Amino acid sequence: MRWSIPLVAAVGLSALGLVLACGSSGTSTFEDGKKQDAGPSGTTPGTSSGFPSDTNDSAAPPPVATDVEAVVTTDNAFSFGYGDATSITTFIRGEGSDGPGIFDCPVGHGPVAYVVPADKAPAGAYLYVIAWADNEVTQGTLAQFKRVGGQPIYSGDGAWEVCAIGKPYDHLGLGPDQATVNMNIGECNKGAGGDTYSKGWVTTSGALTPGAKGKLAFGESNEDAGGDFPIVCQKDDAGVSGIDPVARWMWFDPEDGQSPFVGNANNRTKTFLVFRLPADALPPPVK
Repeated sequence: MRWSIPLVAAVGLSALGLVLACGSSGTSTFEDGKKQDAGPSGTTPGTSSGFPSDTNDSAAPPPVATDVEAVVTTDNAFSFGYGDATSITTFIRGEGSDGPGIFDCPVGHGPVAYVVPADKAPAGAYLYVIAWADNEVTQGTLAQFKRVGGQPIYSGDGAWEVCAIGKPYDHLGLGPDQATVNMNIGECNKGAGGDTYSKGWVTTSGALTPGAKGKLAFGESNEDAGGDFPIVCQKDDAGVSGIDPVARWMWFDPEDGQSPFVGNANNRTKTFLVFRLPADALPPPVK
């Protein structure tokens, strides 16, 4: 079932997410070179500030992180955030509704774009999508993430993890708030001792947390017009990039012998779901 997400338009310093019925920004969120991490005060962008000019340390300085650009949609609803392995520190709460707001252009009406500031996505950070659905038709999340100057990672990449909480939310209303999400991330991290359906984190290979059940499933790509899902906006009329054709729908599979993407009667797929991607998995900027 289709829906719309009126999300907050600012994420950290420069989020590009747009609310329902707003037009696009008019510029592509994926034009490399438009943003640059200025580095600490008094340093030149792209250089390390950790060594004085006369240092004898010959070790190469660590690479300078760049902003992370994300575009996400979910059938039916999602929230977005980022933080570390234990909690989300920046949270943009979503609200779903029926309608074309899952799939259609412009960006911000269907898929929603965000920018995560470089200093919020260092090594060790995690990027989160909190997803939930109605009980009918289809359910899934489609996304792409990339550092400015780097190559993208899509939903369908093996670095993604998911934890199935098993506590449904109305797809037409607000999803779980930040405190609820963070409490449940803590339960996911407890594994078998936690209060979640999946008993921890799983990947496409199954349990990541020892003893976890179910797995992360990848479905059709965003170029399969004859599949379960319509094609999601790939680029709108203003030239703003949506989600590339190679991205694949993903969802939690309770391994009950049915497709995780079709039919969710009685919350069969155990939403809400917490998807996360380690920032370490994002390819660095190309030099």
